[in-house]
Amino acid sequence: MPVVKEISNAAGYGAVVLAIWYAYSMASNFYHFYHPETCKFGDDPSLCVLPLVESDQRYILDVHLTKELPIKGKLGKPILSLGSDSDDGNRKGFMLGTDSFATEVQVPVKKFRLHKNRTTLFAVAIASIIGGPAGGERLWTAAPLTHYGYTESEKGNLFDPDRASSGADHKKENGAARPVLHWNRNITIHLVNDATVYPKHGIPGDVRPFYTLTDDGRYLPALYAEQLSILHKNSLPLDKLNPKVNKSLNLNITVSPISLGKWRAFAQLERTVEGTKKQWGFGDQEIDQIKQLFCFTNHILLGATIMVSFLHTLFSFLAMKNDIMYWRKRESTLGVSASQVLLFLHG
Repeated sequence: MPVVKEISNAAGYGAVVLAIWYAYSMASNFYHFYHPETCKFGDDPSLCVLPLVESDQRYILDVHLTKELPIKGKLGKPILSLGSDSDDGNRKGFMLGTDSFATEVQVPVKKFRLHKNRTTLFAVAIASIIGGPAGGERLWTAAPLTHYGYTESEKGNLFDPDRASSGADHKKENGAARPVLHWNRNITIHLVNDATVYPKHGIPGDVRPFYTLTDDGRYLPALYAEQLSILHKNSLPLDKLNPKVNKSLNLNITVSPISLGKWRAFAQLERTVEGTKKQWGFGDQEIDQIKQLFCFTNHILLGATIMVSFLHTLFSFLAMKNDIMYWRKRESTLGVSASQVLLFLHG
């Protein structure tokens, strides 16, 4: 029995140590996700990768529309040109690293044949750097403005007989329900604010593909088109679009800076959501719920919920361990009432 007791105590202490180590590892990974390792090689610049632009660097941002990617031929006139006009020539440009901007533009329906229900459309953002050591360099990103999905009427609703019957009638008339083209209504463009001095071979793997390295060991920032806040339920179905009535569609364009950690988190979540959709066959409604959880929920509240859930699991495990040790130590049931046994079994 003493040997068994020692083994049980060792197992209990080992579980606690393992839980503490796991919590520390998670906290350390979380910290380095937002604060990656910096270069620690002193004054030797050849062993470090430095940023080429400052946060107050000025840009000219042009947003173009194209029907296909990769781009073939020349892009047309931009639907938005930010920073190209100014009263003072020395102040020309827009500081993407510090300032925010939001506007609404009109996209013609007939020009891009959006009423045909089979035209994909992309927004291409090109940021041209003005002045400084990176003058003349360009950053670019692209994002889809249309996607295929099912309309709400085609899904039906078990709790609404009218909608359920309309969905059934739709399928009856047209056979199996087919996805239709939807207009995303908005696009959000971010310039990643990253002033980290990386080790020469220490740029994180999820960051490296988006950075352009120069010959002198410096890197240009990334331009990022965020997709996490685009919800299918807010998009506009284009299957019944009438070009005579709806001559143009509204497109909300938001431009703002984003921190390195938030960008990495958003990009990781986008890849996870896309993988979940492809691997597990999640529908548009389920994907919207996942996006809302991470994008429209307070991150502090979300982190606190995860921590409380982890602590609840840990304490439940420790309580179960104590119950097992209590009954293992007892050599008889003398002094134990039947109600106590029933309460233990029920718990």
